[in-house]
Amino acid sequence: MIRIRFSPQWFYGYDAAIDIISVIVITLIAYYAYKIYTYSGRKTDKWFAYSFVAMALAFLSKVLMNVIIYYPKVNEVVFEAVNLTLEYTGESRAAYVLGFALYRFLMLFGLYGIYYIVTKSQNRFDILITMGLSSIIILFSSSQYFVFHVASALISAGIVYNYLWHYRSKKSKERLYVGYAFAAVFFSQLVFILTIFHDYFYVTGQTIQLIGFLFLSYSFYSIVVKK
Repeated sequence: MIRIRFSPQWFYGYDAAIDIISVIVITLIAYYAYKIYTYSGRKTDKWFAYSFVAMALAFLSKVLMNVIIYYPKVNEVVFEAVNLTLEYTGESRAAYVLGFALYRFLMLFGLYGIYYIVTKSQNRFDILITMGLSSIIILFSSSQYFVFHVASALISAGIVYNYLWHYRSKKSKERLYVGYAFAAVFFSQLVFILTIFHDYFYVTGQTIQLIGFLFLSYSFYSIVVKK
């Protein structure tokens, strides 16, 4: 069973709004990354765009699940449809499971895709193996919430380290800003882990994560303008 964390009741709707903004911002990042690819022709820039598309789809699936959670009429319609097709499984909450599993898988896929690019890994099967293991953990672990955010934090930390390491040898304001943006994403994942102690950490994590994506969008936009 996949464990789902909810935001505080007073934050209902606001977190969905933040996720919608995140979808828009990440989609813009994907667009900017693809624009950079049209100028440079580098495959790495194209895969950057694809990675952010995966993350945008991740947040979109989360938004859809939030709609189901917060609006009873939509909730009722979806679950009636789900029960018609999955009555033999006994999973009356299959919509929740599918939506959040998809969110976690696509989010990890996007983050690891970026990590794969910045580390310039030569083995393309690494990402398949890693995502396969991540999928097994997400689906069958009894602590999916904790494992997902720990994995996201570790991957984000690897991205930050590589960006700042390369910044030492080749000074670039844009590279530094992207490193800072992913640092915000890294810290947001650590804060999300603390949600097991209090729901208010969820609000803080959402805010920090959005700031990171906004900063990242500005960084990619600056690169596009310079191009």
